[in-house]
Amino acid sequence: MAVDFIAPNVIDGDIEISIDDTDVAQELEFWENAMILFALGGNLTMNAVKKFMESSWNFVVLPNLYYNEAGYFIVRFRSYEDMEKIMAQGPYFIFGKPIFLKPWSPDFEITEDVLRVLPIWITLPNLPLHLWGKSSISKISSVVGKPITTDECTAKKLRISYARVLVEVDITQKPRDTICIKDHVGKKFEQKIEYEWRPSYCHSCLRVGHDCSQQKTKQAPKVWKMKEKAEELKQGEIVETHNTTAGPSHTKIGVLEEHKEASTDENWTMVTKKGKTIMATPKNDNPVLFTNPFTHLRIGDGPIGGHSPDK
Repeated sequence: MAVDFIAPNVIDGDIEISIDDTDVAQELEFWENAMILFALGGNLTMNAVKKFMESSWNFVVLPNLYYNEAGYFIVRFRSYEDMEKIMAQGPYFIFGKPIFLKPWSPDFEITEDVLRVLPIWITLPNLPLHLWGKSSISKISSVVGKPITTDECTAKKLRISYARVLVEVDITQKPRDTICIKDHVGKKFEQKIEYEWRPSYCHSCLRVGHDCSQQKTKQAPKVWKMKEKAEELKQGEIVETHNTTAGPSHTKIGVLEEHKEASTDENWTMVTKKGKTIMATPKNDNPVLFTNPFTHLRIGDGPIGGHSPDK
């Protein structure tokens, strides 16, 4: 494309460029069937988006794809009808991440404010049939955000159990679950609103995609504290006994909770731990000590293990 020299305007010593309607008419026409595509919480490649379009948008002529290093794509469709068909479907996901589509406009900028106002599908379950007109649905969905389009089933009344509308929603605001409607005869009723998908928003760190208050704190693992000598043992305690030169040494391993179950033999008690049966023991008020009858191996009169101190 060859370009020409056009002398700039000088006003009060400053250079000012004036762009007329004729300067931008051709470009506005070129991008009029374009949408912005971006994924929340992930960076997509050109190849990944092309494969997604080939598999998910095969009911229209595949659009042209343009990448911007700011992290979004421009998708340019052959016709406005194709763009409408794509907008009327969804929601779309790629690699488990939601894909957002917004109609392109000359003043579009990918900023934090734009990412907070996202197109989200809402449904109006059991909406009365006389409120399925364009004007009524526009008024109702405008309470949630800026309406964009309905799906095909809503437009053609092919499914009358609920109306479905794509709305630009400010996700930093508390979602509205109901709307009070007064119809043409003065009857008032509450209309329920359901969101097909709504990203989380953290009011603490002001970020989209998570909520600090919903993060679960990990509980510290329980650790058994060992007791070197069991001076006084209670029923249900598990004790390990070691033979030493000074005599037997008892170490408490843990405590079992008793749980008595109905049994035909009243002389037995079922001992359980955390709901699992560990053993059946005879009823006895005295603790049971488990002892090790074996002693350490000695060779002759030498020390333990058969090694002399000077070796």
